[in-house]
Amino acid sequence: MTQRKDNSLSSISALIHPVVVLNISDQWTRARVQNDDPKMVCGAILGKQSGRDVEIWNSFELKSSIVESHLVLDEEYFVQRNLLYKETFAELEFLGFYVSGDHERVIEDDIYLQRQALQHNESPFLLKFNVFAPVISDKVSISVFDSSVDPVNENSLIFHSITVKIVSEMAEQIGLDHVARYSKTNASAESTTSKQMAAQFGAINTFLQGIAVAKAYVKSVQLGQIEKDDYILKEINKLCFKLSVHSEKFAEQCINTLARDHSHRERSSFLQLLSSGDVSKALPHYSG
Repeated sequence: MTQRKDNSLSSISALIHPVVVLNISDQWTRARVQNDDPKMVCGAILGKQSGRDVEIWNSFELKSSIVESHLVLDEEYFVQRNLLYKETFAELEFLGFYVSGDHERVIEDDIYLQRQALQHNESPFLLKFNVFAPVISDKVSISVFDSSVDPVNENSLIFHSITVKIVSEMAEQIGLDHVARYSKTNASAESTTSKQMAAQFGAINTFLQGIAVAKAYVKSVQLGQIEKDDYILKEINKLCFKLSVHSEKFAEQCINTLARDHSHRERSSFLQLLSSGDVSKALPHYSG
């Protein structure tokens, strides 16, 4: 099986939407975390083709393995995923495969991928994303190739480079701005979710402090250190009733755990207990 690359540009142009680039980048990042030296990642590209123009709207990752030193896709997995995407995005068709690697040349593994794509599309495209290329603002490290059978040798494929352009609609631009806003912040920056959780944890702390004050007040009244106030005692009684206490031992365990470990996970669990009404006699057993 041989191939050669035609350096002339094909008359076809490819428009690529940002979600495709984000999907491939995310897949590569996860592969890099799981494996310090991942060979490559691959997947399928979906979109529309009208005449000489192709628009790549979406993509999904695929399972692959190395067979006799060649990259081979899991055919059954691809067929299942492609059917699922077809049900969801009926207007999009399978256009070919993508693979990470040097975007300026075609290698033998790319030919095997293209051969597999030919089983599902008469004229598939191959998208290559160079994850190691330096980031340049006016240049993308992505290439798209179409292929044709070599008239001299039918067992050979000729690859043609296609003009590539990144395009986006208004909704996509809003999403990209949202992602960029957080990517520009430093590692200590909080997400919206973490800020919301922090606010909830702060509310819990304030609530627990209030319980501690109420407990100290009741204790001081019992010892005769301060004069009792019927209105305050009535409000404290209402608070005890709202807690809907049922299990003294369970509440003691929860509060002791919270006092011992102030991690987000424990505070979150305590918040769930409060909202479910399962805190048992928390007031008498809270140690402040």
